[in-house]
Amino acid sequence: MDHYKSIFELARKVLGDRRLAESWMTTKLASLNNQTPEELLKSSANGHKELQGYLSNMLDVMCGAK
Repeated sequence: MDHYKSIFELARKVLGDRRLAESWMTTKLASLNNQTPEELLKSSANGHKELQGYLSNMLDVMCGAK
């Protein structure tokens, strides 16, 4: 499975909706230096690891983890 697809599927699971995941993948995020997750995957050799961590943190926040 390529990195884009694995990150997209993880985003879909975290966000709970395919359309939200599609939107997230193409939205510039301040925490990613105003890059989209899609751009980060293309520009960084470790972009997929950064995005996995980002989504993990997002899930922790959504679930109220401390």
